Amino acid sequence: MSIGNRYLCCCLIVLVFLCQPCCSWAKKIVKSDEIYQTSTDCWAPGLLEISFFDVGKGDAILLHLPDNRFVMIDTGYAETAPDLIKSLKALGVNKISLLILTHHHKDHAGGYPYLIEAFQVDKVIQSYDPREPAKNLVKPGTKLINSHGVTLTVLGPLQSYKDENDASLVTRLEFGHIAVLFAADAIEESIRDLLKNKKTLQADLLKVPHHGRFKGFSPRDFFLAAKSEYAIITSDEKAGDPPEGSVIRILKESGCRVLLTDELGNIRFLSDGETIDYIPGGKNE
Repeated sequence: MSIGNRYLCCCLIVLVFLCQPCCSWAKKIVKSDEIYQTSTDCWAPGLLEISFFDVGKGDAILLHLPDNRFVMIDTGYAETAPDLIKSLKALGVNKISLLILTHHHKDHAGGYPYLIEAFQVDKVIQSYDPREPAKNLVKPGTKLINSHGVTLTVLGPLQSYKDENDASLVTRLEFGHIAVLFAADAIEESIRDLLKNKKTLQADLLKVPHHGRFKGFSPRDFFLAAKSEYAIITSDEKAGDPPEGSVIRILKESGCRVLLTDELGNIRFLSDGETIDYIPGGKNE
C-alpha cells in the first residue's frame, strides 16, 4: 500500500472514530429531550398537582403541594376506600399533612376511618361539629394552607344552615396567578351568600358543587361568577346520579370545559402557578 493510500485510510479511521461518539451523544440529546417532554406531565418540586378521584357520586381530592406535602379534601365512600388508598399509595402518599372533611355525608366522609388507618394524618379540619351542627369549627377567611406560594382559604359556610349540603366547607386555593374553587356540596342558601362577594369565586378550575345536581338553571349566577376554564363534576351516571343537563349546558355556555369522573375516571391537573393544565390519561383517553 502506497504512502498516499495509507494516509487516506488513516484519515477514514480517524473520521469514523470521531463521528461515532458524536452520533451517540446526539442520540442521548434526543433521548434526554424526550424524557424532559414527558416529565412535564409529572409532579416535581415547585409544582402543584390536583387529582380528582373517581369514587362514584362522591368527592375525594388530593393536593400534592409544591413542598411535597399531601392534602386531602374528602374521602369518598366507605366502599371506595380500598381503591382510593391504592391510588394514593401509587402516587407516593405515605403521610397526609391535612385532611379536610367538607361535611359528613357518606359520599364525602365515608372513607375517613379507613384513610386514617392507612396513613399518618397530621391534622383534620371540618366545617362544623356533627354533635352541634350550628357550631362552626372554622371561620370564613381562615387560611388552612399558607406556604410556598399556596394559600387555601375558607369561603364558607358563612352562617349556620339547616341543610347539611349548604353547611359544607367551601375553599379557594391560590397558587401564583392560578385559582381553584372547591365548592363541596353548596346549594341554594350557601351559594346565595357566597355570591355577595363574587370576586372570591373567580377561579380557573371549579369543582362543581353538589355533583352538578341542581334544579333547572338555579346555579347560573354562581357559574358565571366563577368564570372557570375547567369544571369538574364528580358524578355516577350508572348509579342513577348524573349531573343535570341544564348544569352542563350553563357551564359550557359560560366557556368551561366540563370533565366528569364517571366518564374519564381520575382527573389530574398540574400547575406551575402561571398556567394550569389538564393531564389526559383517564379510562376513556
